Amino acid sequence: MFSLLSSMGAVDLAWRKGGVGGGAADGGRDLEAKFPRSTPDGDFELESWWIESKGREGSVEADAVKSAIINASGYQDVDVIVIVTNTQFTNPTRDWVSEWSRTHPRPRIRLWDRPRLQILIEKHPLAAARIMPSILDDDERIETLANQFWEAGRIPLIEDASYFWNKTHAIASMDAITCMVAAEVIYGDLGDRPWGTLIDRTRAHEAAVYALAVFPMTFMRIGNLPDKKLEEISAYLLQCAIRAGDPASILEVLKDPLSFIEGKEVELFKQASESYQKYIATPLWNAAAGHLRDACMQDCGRLMGEVSYLGQDPASEIFWRRFNKNLPSPSDRILTIVNRNEPCAIGLPISDDRECPFFDSETPSLTTIEDIGFVIRKRMIHPDGQWQIKRNPSNHFIDEI
Repeated sequence: MFSLLSSMGAVDLAWRKGGVGGGAADGGRDLEAKFPRSTPDGDFELESWWIESKGREGSVEADAVKSAIINASGYQDVDVIVIVTNTQFTNPTRDWVSEWSRTHPRPRIRLWDRPRLQILIEKHPLAAARIMPSILDDDERIETLANQFWEAGRIPLIEDASYFWNKTHAIASMDAITCMVAAEVIYGDLGDRPWGTLIDRTRAHEAAVYALAVFPMTFMRIGNLPDKKLEEISAYLLQCAIRAGDPASILEVLKDPLSFIEGKEVELFKQASESYQKYIATPLWNAAAGHLRDACMQDCGRLMGEVSYLGQDPASEIFWRRFNKNLPSPSDRILTIVNRNEPCAIGLPISDDRECPFFDSETPSLTTIEDIGFVIRKRMIHPDGQWQIKRNPSNHFIDEI
């Protein structure tokens, strides 16, 4: 509550040493604050607020509310008494408060129940990360964050990402996974919290649809993300779909991502499906393949080229950790230079007839997607690729993953 009130503009905010009788703190700690209020002549005056928390498993009992109000009424300097609960107030309690207020204009009474708190939290997201654990369970909290993300484009805070990384059981939908990926791309590091590892075979097809259609379409409408960030989020979701999914299923999404979703807004995009494919879906695919290519080239002895998507020194081992949370997170980024005469670093049977999938990705084929999936899965376990092959030359293109 302290964080929420501060975000709402409270001044002189402090814990209040408990009152007498039923008005004393019970399960929460009471607060007092002052809020500036404009006057008709254009000036400001400070209102004194008392805030009492009533933590309950069921509805707040009427006697607790009555006692708090009667106690506060004994102090002439209290303008507003707020009674807060993580549950709800009964209708008889609300009726009593209405009747009391008719004959007792001061202090003004405000009842904040769970729905009211959720509204206030949505208006003040900076306080949300500290408040929500105390008033919402994990499922409700992630649902609130996901709704804010998809409806208003509000990115979860890094505090939210840190909290849920230890509670990934609550991340049960692509809506939730996508908003956590966005938080990490905007504020954090996918190498620290690789949310895409939650995408398994059962979610892979849906993840590809989100990467190429649901997410870009939504945020093109909302318009609050830079193009490069939108591209990075979509690319990562698509990479994880390729890692976990059936190549033929992913290829179908790549060919026509709009065919897998419905809705009025989608119909408008479908009317220009060729343009969508050319200017949105294809560039997102190129970005997904380009990120992987830039990272994979770092220890490739066969192909070398300029880094075009990740920037200088993409730090291979750090990059591959975004697909495997169990890989160590190196503190120093080192670019390794190897002999160009070596074969594919992770064991693909590259030849004149079968090119590296990252240089054969402009028009992806089933083989392209199969090979890229193999690269990701291999790198998840052996991010140092080439040196693993040197230790065991027979490891070329093992279908163990």
